[in-house]
Amino acid sequence: MSIFTSNAAAVNQGQSIITCTDNSDFSGVPSGSVVIINNDHLAVVDSGTAASSNNSTLTLRSPWPSDLPDITAGKLFVLAGAPAIAEAVKSTLTVSQTLTTTKQALQAIIDAQGTAATADLTESSLDTTIGNVLKVGDFGIGLLGDSTSSETYLGPDETDKDSALTQGVYRLEDGKSGILEVFEKASDRHVQRYTESVGSMSYARTLTRFSLDGGATWSEWDLVATAANNSLIEHGTNANGSYTKFPDGTLICTHHQSGASGSVNVSGSVFRTSTQVWTYPINFINTPVVTRDLSGNLGFCWSGMGSIDNEISRASWVAFSGSSTPTVPTCGLTAIGRWK
Repeated sequence: MSIFTSNAAAVNQGQSIITCTDNSDFSGVPSGSVVIINNDHLAVVDSGTAASSNNSTLTLRSPWPSDLPDITAGKLFVLAGAPAIAEAVKSTLTVSQTLTTTKQALQAIIDAQGTAATADLTESSLDTTIGNVLKVGDFGIGLLGDSTSSETYLGPDETDKDSALTQGVYRLEDGKSGILEVFEKASDRHVQRYTESVGSMSYARTLTRFSLDGGATWSEWDLVATAANNSLIEHGTNANGSYTKFPDGTLICTHHQSGASGSVNVSGSVFRTSTQVWTYPINFINTPVVTRDLSGNLGFCWSGMGSIDNEISRASWVAFSGSSTPTVPTCGLTAIGRWK
């Protein structure tokens, strides 16, 4: 049995329409449901409507009886799915002992439902009204996959995350099946926990950040965990090398890179290769320490910084030799710095 409620019901003698002005939704009320108004008056309902401009209606099976008073701003309950009770009420629309007995039975049913029977449902998936009863899907709770409502479904941009301040669970349209959880401590104190997954959950990581000014600014994302290696250490590889990010902020990048030429360029009394530039696989937040080690059966050769200084996104290197050699060296590169 489902229960629908309103605190603003009105109907006059001889009318077949009950009008409610508090945005109640009666579109799900089936024919044959029972309505009780002000805990005293009963009727049988044929249909109901959704709210439009805060108004919704219930169509009675028979006009409101002349021996019942006009109702203004009445408290209304609709007991949906109670055909047996409706049949009993059909012949008791006048005030009588049978009406009183049926009313008492209905009131007992309402009382048995507990406080939820008289509480209002949330009006949207982000309704924060104190005392309202949550529905499945409110604040993203209980939803699976693509069933998330539009109010808890965010766009792909970082600004969409920035504006998510109402406490709840949000899905993100970022191609990574992301889930954003928002925790609100106060109107200007928020924490976000973001879990993104890639490749059917073959890789996932969780990050957190906070705002102390109502979402105007946010801290940097802080890595909490990754599911790929069950640790707090993040690894990655791309065309520019490999990197490892540690929870304390340490970042290590490595790469093996072929030289731009052999050591054929005169540099004072020695020979050197052309400058080769290494772009790190991931940027540092400040200038890292870079080491360069040669390999390739060169012998009596050494490496050093090229024409470009160490930067947060790249470094350079050259190989030196005491004599001219066309052999192109390979350099093992390591940069150590910080990612946060």
